[in-house]
Amino acid sequence: MSSVATQTTTTARPRLRDVLAGPRDSGLDLRNTWQIVAGAVLVPLGFAAIILGWAGAAHGRVDQQQIPYIISGGLLGLAGVIIGGFFFWAHWLYRIYDQADLHHQAVLREQQEFNRAVLQALGQGGLPVAAAAAGEAAGAAAAGEFVATPSGTNYHLRECPIVANHGSLKTVTAAKLKNMKPCRICEPGS
Repeated sequence: MSSVATQTTTTARPRLRDVLAGPRDSGLDLRNTWQIVAGAVLVPLGFAAIILGWAGAAHGRVDQQQIPYIISGGLLGLAGVIIGGFFFWAHWLYRIYDQADLHHQAVLREQQEFNRAVLQALGQGGLPVAAAAAGEAAGAAAAGEFVATPSGTNYHLRECPIVANHGSLKTVTAAKLKNMKPCRICEPGS
């Protein structure tokens, strides 16, 4: 009987440790949840202030006795409910933005995989497609085919729609190319 108790305590301890360590490792991000917490606190407090204001005003016999309850309870409570509702709404908007960003990243990954598959299908025997693209990128940098805006940190092809109508473009040299990132639209290095 003691061996059973020993087994349950030894298996229960790692679980307790995992449970206690869980919130740190579970990905709970207070930047994402503080709006929900603030809304969940403000809305009920606002309704409570409205109810207390109504109860205080209901027991006043004269209008002069009711006005302070209506102002302090009603308006303060209404402000709490509205601000709490805005916090819920702001969190909802953040979630929409976050989901759209994740969807955008997934679409970009699928598009890159599709582009690789098409390039491999169209590639011809001599050089592998990736090596040929790298060779073309190095040759393009040597030939001065990459451009950037004067204050830009990304380099582009001359045909890139981002810099197509830009008046002042500078040619990117091979030395400057190492410190710059490629454009994600025209993908000059791929």
